[in-house]
Amino acid sequence: MAMSNFPAPRGLWRGAVADVRGYKIPAGWPACERRVRAFRSGRIGRANREMVMNDSVVYVGFWSRVGATLIDSFLLILVTGIILYVTYGAFHAIAVIAFWCRYSATPGKMAISVVVVDARTGAKMSVLQCILRYLAYIPAVLPLGLGIIWVGIDKRKQGWHDKLANTVVVRKETIAATSDDH
Repeated sequence: MAMSNFPAPRGLWRGAVADVRGYKIPAGWPACERRVRAFRSGRIGRANREMVMNDSVVYVGFWSRVGATLIDSFLLILVTGIILYVTYGAFHAIAVIAFWCRYSATPGKMAISVVVVDARTGAKMSVLQCILRYLAYIPAVLPLGLGIIWVGIDKRKQGWHDKLANTVVVRKETIAATSDDH
């Protein structure tokens, strides 16, 4: 690199160049000169070598570092989760409740031809049931998702959110066949 590429520092330009690890540094820069002298004398880097050689240093093992990473991840997920829920959650709630009120299903449920209906009558859910069902996902998810897993255990395939809102998820054809019979 040519010397002309370096700006002259506050009138201290002397034209000499110090070479540190292959980098050319203008000798007129006081801070650089101090670092160059410290590096050449061995003062820089010696402390790290001594720490590695010292037997009193306790190195941290795999599981401690995994634990620290899990704590970091939990805190990061908690903070970003709150931020995402505040920004995205309100839109999500409105969209899901609107789909339930209008179509008795979200787009995913529509794709597999199922609807959410009142458990007693088989009719479309009320607005209150839609809101209650959405809010009931919170206690359904909190105990390690047990309220969602409950769908696989229950006779009527109701999750806790369905039980709390008194709803069931059924095939669309069965609702149409039931209403034709009456």
